[in-house]
Amino acid sequence: MPSFAKLHGKKGGIISAVDVILGLGLLGEMESLRPEGATGFLDTNYENKARAAVDLLRRNDFVYVHVEAVDECGHLGDLANKIKGMKTATSGSSRSSSTSIARSTPISCGSWCCPTSGAGQAAQAHP
Repeated sequence: MPSFAKLHGKKGGIISAVDVILGLGLLGEMESLRPEGATGFLDTNYENKARAAVDLLRRNDFVYVHVEAVDECGHLGDLANKIKGMKTATSGSSRSSSTSIARSTPISCGSWCCPTSGAGQAAQAHP
């Protein structure tokens, strides 16, 4: 597979606590980093993720910072902690993109795709 830089002319980095996300970055020959304290849940160290992003931006054109906590709370069906995670990830120095939060797992089904109401119909993606 060609590198992301070869395909798009931009060097990038990825910050995440999730192995699959880090692996996708490595596959695209991007700098992939799991900062100390990045847990993928509500107790993640957002300040370390922000510092790591600034560091990666010194040598890359862009950095994708993956925030897993909000999505994970959706899988668990935990509305209270999902709301808490959204507030934490978007407050103070921990600004997360609205796209990232808007595409997190819906509480109603705990999965990226929820079945529609009709039997035998294909699953439909929810925002």
